[in-house]
Amino acid sequence: MYEINKSLAFQTIPHLDVACVNAFVLWMLEYSSWQRKKNNRRHLYLLSLGEEMVKPHTRSRADSGNVDRHTHRAMRAVDVAYKQPASPTTVKKVGGRRQRRCV
Repeated sequence: MYEINKSLAFQTIPHLDVACVNAFVLWMLEYSSWQRKKNNRRHLYLLSLGEEMVKPHTRSRADSGNVDRHTHRAMRAVDVAYKQPASPTTVKKVGGRRQRRCV
């Protein structure tokens, strides 16, 4: 598990929030007709912005092929193509015991 410097995270998150809201204001100045009939335009914008910020990391993780089944299921839910590992796992019997090895 990754350990986070909590003081750094608490200092960075408010700045990220302000930057995202500022980006929304600029977006609405440029594209004022975007989602005009919706009452929650800021919420929709922030959701799509968050997804776009996470996509490169998600794609690189999917390309590595080293993800567990829960992560794989979540990647399928957001339409990220998942590459299967190159080497299949085989089971060999060694001395009466079964051992799993990547071939």
